[in-house]
Parts: sequence; C-alpha cells; structure tokens
Amino acid sequence: MNQEYGDPKFSGTVHPFRVAGFSNAKPKYENEHGHRPFVRIIEAQNVQCRQASQWLEQTRREHEQDLKLPHERQLKRAPTQEPAHVISVHDRSSASPGTLTKDQQTVNDRFLHAREQHRGLAKQKGWTVNDSVLDYRAARDCLRQGDDPECVKCALETCSPAISGRHPNVRHYAERTLAKALEDSQVQKLRAKVLDRQQKQGRVLGL
Repeated sequence: MNQEYGDPKFSGTVHPFRVAGFSNAKPKYENEHGHRPFVRIIEAQNVQCRQASQWLEQTRREHEQDLKLPHERQLKRAPTQEPAHVISVHDRSSASPGTLTKDQQTVNDRFLHAREQHRGLAKQKGWTVNDSVLDYRAARDCLRQGDDPECVKCALETCSPAISGRHPNVRHYAERTLAKALEDSQVQKLRAKVLDRQQKQGRVLGL
C-alpha cells in the first residue's frame, strides 16, 4: 500500500509491526544532562482513512474470488471429465505404440506421492522445505513419467496443500510451475520421443 498510496520508503515488513515509542532515542538528540526528548500527544481523533479502507475491501473481495475459482473449475470439470491420455515409462515395454489411458486421480496420486518423497528428502537433508519447490519437482516427476501436462496442471491446482493461501491466483501459479517443469531436459526428451512416434504412426496410417 505504501508503494502506491503512501511513503515508498516505509514498505518493509518490519514497518507495519513496529510499535513507535514516545521518545526519540537517537543519540544525536541527547542533551547535556543525558536526557532525550519525549513526545506528548496533544490531540488525537479516532478516524480511519476512507481510501485505504476501500482499497482493502476491494482487495479482500478479489482475493476471495480467486479462492473460489479453482473449486468452481473442479466442480464444473468433474461431471464431464474424460480420462487423461498419458505415456507411462513403466508400461512402455508392454504397451502398444500410442497412448495409455489413465484417469486424473492416478495423476493426482502420483503428484502427491512425488511431493511427499521430495518433502521427506528435504527434511532428511536438513534443507528448507519450500512448497513452491515441492510443487515444481512433483510436477516435473509426473511429466517425466509421461503424464499429460493438462492433468499435471489440474493436479497442481487441486492437490497442492493450501495453494490458495500461498498464491492468490492459483491458475497462473499452476501454469507458471508447469511451464518451468516442461523446460526440464528429461521431460523434453520424453515429449520429443512421443511426438516422433506419433508422427511415424501418422505416416504409416497415411495421415
């Protein structure tokens, strides 16, 4: 708020929570008797800044709307959602060329399992547990397994713990995390192989 409406110099986290005293404790203001000046409140009014209150109310409404969006999308998606099509590296040896059908719940379970594995590793190594890092690594692992990116994005939106509290715009966060995970070299190699196989199938079928 200070960056936009107040003094930009007072934008640090410490400033809103600092309790101001009634004396100026800076040494340069100390007099010859070792005393420093005190402040006396002459007049005070119990009023609130109307502009700040309106801004806070608007921000609260926007935040509540952002929290509702992922839940509403999930409710709309659930009755008509079709099984996701993915390539599983575990089943590659027995699967025929093409795609192996998995449902969204399978991707969700894989995402949560990978996330817990990385959380356990971080705790074991004494690393700082960062939820955004855990989301990225779980998404990357799912993509490395051949999961469909849209299913992975859905898993990010619906399965990452307390995601709406950490990121006001869940959809944008999931898209950014997915895009970063898609840059992984192993993921790109796997997707290139899948694309190459699909192109070869198309040539064989005369498509």
